[in-house]
Amino acid sequence: MILLRVWDKKVLLLFILCLSVMPVRGQYSQEEQTNYVAQVVVMARAQKQGKILLRWAVSTPMAWRKSNEYGYELKRYTITRDGQTLQTPEEKKLGVFLPQPLQSWRALIETNDNAAVVAQALYGEQFEVEGGDQLSAIVNLSEEQQQRFSWALYAADQSFEAALMAGWGYEDTQVKDNEKYVYKVRSLVPESILSIEEGGVFTGLPDYEPLPVPLDLAGVFLDGKAMLSWNYFIHKELFNSYFIERSIDGNTFEKLNKLPYTGLNNGETDAKRMFYLDSISNNTKLYYRVRGRTPFGELSPPSEVISGEGKEVLAYVPRISEKEFLDDSRVVIHWEFLEEGNEHIKGFELSRSNTVDGDYATVIKNIPPTKREIEYDSLQPTNYFTITAIGKHGSNRSSFSALVQPVDSVPPVSPIGFKGEIDSLGVVTLTWKANKEKDMLGYRVFRGNNKDEEFSQITVSPHQGITYYDSVGVKNLNTAVYYQVIAVDQRYNMSEPSEILEVIKPDAIPPTQPVFKSYSIKDGAVILSWANSSSPDVVRSELYRR
Repeated sequence: MILLRVWDKKVLLLFILCLSVMPVRGQYSQEEQTNYVAQVVVMARAQKQGKILLRWAVSTPMAWRKSNEYGYELKRYTITRDGQTLQTPEEKKLGVFLPQPLQSWRALIETNDNAAVVAQALYGEQFEVEGGDQLSAIVNLSEEQQQRFSWALYAADQSFEAALMAGWGYEDTQVKDNEKYVYKVRSLVPESILSIEEGGVFTGLPDYEPLPVPLDLAGVFLDGKAMLSWNYFIHKELFNSYFIERSIDGNTFEKLNKLPYTGLNNGETDAKRMFYLDSISNNTKLYYRVRGRTPFGELSPPSEVISGEGKEVLAYVPRISEKEFLDDSRVVIHWEFLEEGNEHIKGFELSRSNTVDGDYATVIKNIPPTKREIEYDSLQPTNYFTITAIGKHGSNRSSFSALVQPVDSVPPVSPIGFKGEIDSLGVVTLTWKANKEKDMLGYRVFRGNNKDEEFSQITVSPHQGITYYDSVGVKNLNTAVYYQVIAVDQRYNMSEPSEILEVIKPDAIPPTQPVFKSYSIKDGAVILSWANSSSPDVVRSELYRR
């Protein structure tokens, strides 16, 4: 029995996590496995050196075990030549592939850990992992055949040389630039034992493309560490692992990871980025880049270079403790800050905002490290202040915001320019000029049906704008409606009411009719007497005869 020993616990953890997320068919229910037909999956990549690399695998643990026993058959069909499709594809048998005998693996195992994993999966009497304490027990909880299958495919993806030894890959060097081929891989497991669908791929040397670079490398530099991330999703079908490289001068880069760094996302989440955390020294500029690695062992060109340096996090935070008002526009801000933190800062800065969540602007800079109070002389009706300790190495710490409101008992001036109009439907539009006070909260609008009565408020809360819409009935006896507006500041001080605004309603009610009082006939003439209409807006009376 070959006993695989993984001495690096980081490597062990990586393998265990990969095993736990790989979508192998051994994890499916019995009913799903019964309905699922195993198949061979093939991938290929043309090389600039005039060869085509092939890799294949089966989709279930049982198919993998049986195919390792019976082997795979690889055939090539020439489909096109000189851009023309051949009437009859030319078939060529490239061979039958089985895992190499155990003795052939020994030399490769000495220098290739992934080959040791594949060999253990193929030939080990037991599949065990030592060196990880409780971690090995977690791995061995899974069913052994599934372990062998998952570990072997993962390791083969990390080493094309090991895949060739296992009979799961091929280098076709007998290819031409003017031809394209279909490669078909068939499992030789008898149909009576297990049905496995064959797989294939269509490619040729004209399909060669240089490897792209990893995209969107970004870094966040913190205290003693750098968090790197890049978009792996866009190239997930091409790169199965990455190497992270670091430089201190931006020119000479060294690998940070001896083993390929692999993403463990199984596609069931929306994560599209891969992350890497590097421990660094503060205040030293470092440069980073990454390279992608394919299942065929190819390395991509490096990504764009990013740079940055770790900054020491200031351990001391100021706290505003007291506000001392001198008058309506001046205040003395007091704060607390541990004395032992003085040597770690350049000084303090005072910042101000109109709202607690607003943008804070620095209003006083270069406050000495030993000072614990400062006078501010430009108070607004409402102020939010923070005091910030400026670290010597670029790390700043700000206090929580503190509200500072000077006493304000002065009401705003009465609104002016009060106008209004009403349409035929009774919709009243009121407008006035905005007050110029900076602490304005809004306006209250009042209405009355008679000029001399007490007006009632028609706004529930202070109205923010300078236009207000009201609705009144036009078919009643009141010929006008009356309004006043009052300004309110943020301390709820109210101005004097504006001048009373009279809005004349549209005349939608006819006058009352005149009433005949008496008549007489004298000398052939009719003399009529009537009482005029009582409506005050009557212009004239008209007499009709029939």
